[in-house]
Formats: sequence, structure tokens, C-alpha cells
Amino acid sequence: MALRLHNTLTRTVEEFEPVEDRHVRMYTCGPTVYDRAHIGNFRAFTWEDLLRRYLKWRGYRVTQVMNLTDVDDRTIQAAIDRGLSLDQVTAPVTRSFFEDWETLGLETVEQNPRATEHVPQMIDLVRRLEQGGFTYEKDGSVYFAIDRLPGYGRLANIDPDALRPAGRVEGDENYSKENPRDFVLWKGGARSHEGDIAVWDSPWGPGRPGWHLECSAMAMEYLGETLDIHTGGVDNIFPHHVNEIAQSEAATGRSRDGKAILQLVAARRAPAFRGREDVQVTGQLLHCRVTAESGPSSVGHSLSASQRALSLAAQLHARRPEGRGTRRRTPVRATAAIGRDAGRGSPGHRLGESRRSG
Repeated sequence: MALRLHNTLTRTVEEFEPVEDRHVRMYTCGPTVYDRAHIGNFRAFTWEDLLRRYLKWRGYRVTQVMNLTDVDDRTIQAAIDRGLSLDQVTAPVTRSFFEDWETLGLETVEQNPRATEHVPQMIDLVRRLEQGGFTYEKDGSVYFAIDRLPGYGRLANIDPDALRPAGRVEGDENYSKENPRDFVLWKGGARSHEGDIAVWDSPWGPGRPGWHLECSAMAMEYLGETLDIHTGGVDNIFPHHVNEIAQSEAATGRSRDGKAILQLVAARRAPAFRGREDVQVTGQLLHCRVTAESGPSSVGHSLSASQRALSLAAQLHARRPEGRGTRRRTPVRATAAIGRDAGRGSPGHRLGESRRSG
């Protein structure tokens, strides 16, 4: 059975083929470690873990990179508000994140690069873009001129000419831009309200990287100039993932049309679950692009579904020494749902169907 995934860029379900035979290079937008991650964040990570495990089950070798954003407006503001250094804010949050990750039983990914440890790579990427004629400098800051890249905004299906500054722009209003639609690559100058909390030397003077730049630089560092799957929350389609694509295509000259870009929707509210299995099953009850309302009214349904899945797993384990037909029937139904983009239901939903039908 061919593996088919939904590509946000083309808005179609496509047959998946990695660049390198049987090797999948996957980049995951990780947490911004200014505060502890909540269950909504972990819904996306749980789905990405399921995809990773499924790819390995299908015989692919998976190299997954999930970044840690430990420098941006939010981490810096948290340090200022608390009177701490950047590391004093981000280090304990990072530890808590991986403790929660382990509690949920998620697999360890191959690389978890921190933005603060890859500033030289980010500076190199800006210089590549500068040499390609896609940038301009003003008052020590460097900006990406979106009108110099044909096709900008395809991922979000936006018209650049009608675009107004929106979404998370990381305080770009504090910086001078020739065009308000452009986005910042390098934020120049030691701003008075930031002091020396996050300042690095660069060819354009002291400053720090822009949020969008971080992911492109770290993805290229560990996965090369072409990756196979990019995952992240639907709330990051614009401007973050749009700008990631713009930077990467401009720097490499390679289109992202053929690559799978998966957008995952997080839960809006979090009920009180009893254990990691409840979180994992509940996160997979709905299709990964369906918004989950995880309020009190849905807790009973979620926990019942979790118990059905756990009961089914126990029965399958108990039957394991017996005939192959009994052992294989349900896993095939569930994994088939993943292989066709969970077309008419999620893997968790398929497991629930199997349990109810006996």
C-alpha cells in the first residue's frame, strides 16, 4: 500500500516518496521554552510521534529534528520580567518539557537543536540570502524583501500585494522596514529594553536572529537543503512556515512543492487526564487537522475511548501466541488509516471501531 499524506502546500493528499530511498528527513517545529507546554501543544507532538513510529513500522529510516526556540521576544520578555538571564528562564522550562515528553512515552528524536547554540549558522544563512539579492539592511537590521521572491505566500494561499502585517511578528514594529510586509532576519542593535540578554556580534553589528530564521538554519544544518516532511501547528502556517519556505527556497534555489508539509491542530482546552495513555489516545481520536475542544464535556468520551483501546491492546497481547489472522486484523485497520492520511477517521477512531465490533 502506497503511503499518502496531505500536503498543506498543494492542499491535496499525495503519494509520499522521500528524496533518499527508505530514509525520511523530518523537521518538527518544537516548543518556545518561555513557559511550560500544555496539553494542546502535546497533541501535535503526539501525532508527530505516531507518524514517526508508523514510518519506522513501514520500514523507513527516520531522522527527525525538533528545535527548541530559546531566544525570541517571549523568552527575552520573560527574562526581563523575572530579572533573570535567558538561560535561567529557558533551562528549567526545557527540563520540564522533556520530563513531560518522557511521561507521555514519546520517542526520543535524533536532534533537538537549541537556537542559541546555532547563531553562527543563522548568520551564514542571512549572508547567503544577502548575496542572492533577497535582503536589505537598515539601521543594523536585515530584512527579507518578499516581493523579490515569486510565489511568496503559497502555503497560506495569500496574495502578497494584499498582505498586511499580522500574526506573530516579534516586535517588528520596533524596527524600520522599507515595506511593512517584509520580515526581519536579523534584529540589529542592543535595544535598551533588552540590554545584553540576547545579543550576538554579526557582520551588520550586534543583534539577534529573527524567529523565522532560526528554524530554516537548524533544519539545513541537520537535514540538508532538502527535507521530506515538515510538521507543525496550523497556527504557524502564517507567518512562520510561509517565511521559512521563503528563506529556504531563496537560499537554495529549490522549490518545496514536492515535499510534504503537515499542519497539525492543537487542542484548545485541557481536561484532567489520569495517565499518559488517556492523553495519547485522546490526541489521536480526531483527524490531526481537526480542532479539538478538550473541555469537561468531552472528558467522559475521551476516557471511555482510552479504556476501549487499552482493553483491545490487552486482548491482542493475550492472543499473541495464537493464529496470525486474529493477531493482525485490528492493527492493519488502524495503520491503513494512517497510510491514507487517516482519510475518513483517525487511527484512534479505527481502533475504537474495531473494539466495538468485537
